[in-house]
Amino acid sequence: EKADEKTASILTSIVPVVLEENGFEDTYDKQAWEKNKNGTAIHAITWDKNKHNGLGDVKVSAVDPLNFYPEPGISDIQKSKNIFVLQWVDKEDLKGMYPQLEGEALESGFTPERYQTEDSGTRENSRYAVVVDWYYKKYNGPRATVHYCKFVGTNVLFSTEDMGMDGIYDDGEYPFVVDVLFPIKDSFAGRGYIDIGRNAQESIDLL
Repeated sequence: EKADEKTASILTSIVPVVLEENGFEDTYDKQAWEKNKNGTAIHAITWDKNKHNGLGDVKVSAVDPLNFYPEPGISDIQKSKNIFVLQWVDKEDLKGMYPQLEGEALESGFTPERYQTEDSGTRENSRYAVVVDWYYKKYNGPRATVHYCKFVGTNVLFSTEDMGMDGIYDDGEYPFVVDVLFPIKDSFAGRGYIDIGRNAQESIDLL
């Protein structure tokens, strides 16, 4: 609207600086390869409270589709009731960041997927714990509120509900952007060129 022109002008100046601060050119380059090869690239746009000596700023990062779990059978992740993002974290680092974990059991029923490489088994040992970022929606009338809970094992590290917060983002949407190459019906993910060309290449190799 006409009244938004000043705000739009300010954002036009701010957004490129935010992307530059995040080294987004390199992230986008790597994600473009992921999209073309594997069909799906996921970006997370979150708030990093530790940036700029605790002042905080926007963080734009890549998310591994193998460890990104929205509700099955949907193509729009904003319609998912829950989203789970899993990652391996060194237990000693965790205890340094969260001293309350000292002496606590950090085992989890969640197991992040791994790519099949020569060193793919190096993290499946007692040194690492699985940290889960859980995003979920609640409704108050027609308005959706996104809440966030970070936990490891049975230990809650952060929870917007426990802190009495009215959600984590004002727009009521999950902080993820999914970019697919060839969409798959009823799936948030897509197919890449490897999926499209694999069967043909197998036939060529056999011939």
